Amino acid sequence: MTPAAKWNYLRKGDIIDIVAPGSAVTAPVLNQIILFLEDLGLKPRVPNDFFGPEILSSNSDDARARHLIAALHDV
Repeated sequence: MTPAAKWNYLRKGDIIDIVAPGSAVTAPVLNQIILFLEDLGLKPRVPNDFFGPEILSSNSDDARARHLIAALHDV
């Protein structure tokens, strides 16, 4: 197996990027997710513009794509 294909397990202190789902989520639900991850010893990272003005999704397609790309590039 090549090094790029090898998966490492999560460890306490690891950063977890939270990206907006395609459906709407509320701030209280997001806070519960953050608390759950923190209880596991992980460090959730949420974009400042996680929420947008859209009604049916958490943010625009463009914003959600930027968040996902940033998370995948670990920016």
